[in-house]
Amino acid sequence: MALALDGWAVPQEGSDERRSARSAVAASGWNPRVPGLDRLDRWVTRTPRRRFWITVIAAGLAIRVLLAPWTGGGDLATYAESATSLGLGGGPYTYLLVYPPGFVDLLALAGRVAGGFLGSPVLVGVDPGLLRFYATSSLQWTGSLATPTFALVEKLPLFLLDLGTAGLAYLMVRECADERRARWALVALFWNPLGLFLSAVPGEFDILPVFLVLAAVYLAMHGRGLSSGAALGLGTAIKLFPLFFLPLVLAILWRRGGLRPAARALPVATALVGTSAVLAGLFLPLSTAQSYLASFATGPTVGQNHGGFGLWSWVQLPHLTPIHWWLFWTTAPITAGMEAVAVGLAVAVALVYLRRRPRVGWDPLRTFGAATLTALAPLLTRNVVEPQYLLWVLPWIAITAAVTVHYRWPLVTVTLAGLGFLLFGLGGPLYWLEPMAVFTPYLSWGAFTQNLAAWAPIAALVAPICSVVGAGALAYVGVRAVRGLTWAGGAS
Repeated sequence: MALALDGWAVPQEGSDERRSARSAVAASGWNPRVPGLDRLDRWVTRTPRRRFWITVIAAGLAIRVLLAPWTGGGDLATYAESATSLGLGGGPYTYLLVYPPGFVDLLALAGRVAGGFLGSPVLVGVDPGLLRFYATSSLQWTGSLATPTFALVEKLPLFLLDLGTAGLAYLMVRECADERRARWALVALFWNPLGLFLSAVPGEFDILPVFLVLAAVYLAMHGRGLSSGAALGLGTAIKLFPLFFLPLVLAILWRRGGLRPAARALPVATALVGTSAVLAGLFLPLSTAQSYLASFATGPTVGQNHGGFGLWSWVQLPHLTPIHWWLFWTTAPITAGMEAVAVGLAVAVALVYLRRRPRVGWDPLRTFGAATLTALAPLLTRNVVEPQYLLWVLPWIAITAAVTVHYRWPLVTVTLAGLGFLLFGLGGPLYWLEPMAVFTPYLSWGAFTQNLAAWAPIAALVAPICSVVGAGALAYVGVRAVRGLTWAGGAS
């Protein structure tokens, strides 16, 4: 039986000592000394299972449903405009064309919903004052005004994905530890202000590939090559960062079920990415499909933080303008170096995972540590400027915090950073007050612009602070994950 860093035993699958290991887990006292957590721990521990699940789900969904119609911006704004354009036979914005083809498929589906059932979700022209404001503003948020009905419908699937991600975390922790800690993983994710903010306020769609990554790892832990590869393929078709998990998923499959499950996963993942590309070509008008294919070579030089294709413009250098030449030769070595470091870290994690195999069964702490490091690989080689990037790692922090002791403070820190985003950061009144000014009589447009002028400096200060604090917590998690990966799988 492998020993975790804090001295208690991590249960091995099929071990007769699983019950005693769970007792040791329960006695380890993992809660950080934060006011209110002891009372919450008693509620989590003592509430009957059915009442616990009903309360967690009802409270989490209620908050999200109350916030969703009257908040906007972020992904919801850009996707609403692109969905409307696609629904009317046009194409999405060039900015979105740097994303993988599965993302375009989602846009096409949203466009059909918007055009067929809800009408156009974008109402910027409803008030001449809005046009004058956006024409003179440097904020460039002309698409944030989705109708409340469209905002709620667009965000509802994200709420279900939030619950699905928390449910997967619950299953992983219950299998590796006990019911109490599994409940804590569920609460830590579904009630987390960071995840709640991202799905209910700006409507960030990162939760979909995050859910698919968790599903791929969970299925790989059970030796299911086809379904694990399918989940990873779908995630990679939507955003690129799940691709970094491919070496680890293959390594887990290899150790859990041999070479055959790993060999099954790769082709099915590749086939799903290819299928998404074919569907994207069918959904898009011919001219847009041609520009979409060209965007892989001439996309922006910002890198898209591993969400999209980013700095691949070197493929068609002769077609670039002088300023793009300058940007390429200035940023390409740095960007390419960071890309290489991220890929190298992901491969190294998989190799270490393969090399350090426990003598009996498997070590869940080592698996979760490897998943944490893999999620951090693309994140820590980029600037952490958006809260949705923190979501890539948050589930693995919650899972490992529930199974071990030493991830407790980073989890609380990222949670507090999410609370800062929810209350103050990233647009402030643009998220909270703008829909009220447009769609309700309770706030005038003049009052909104006054509040915007007063709030903008606060939001501009709080949002970067929350990102830096969250990134610092994740960096600490990375250090501990290295220790867990390299040491926890030692002698039985």
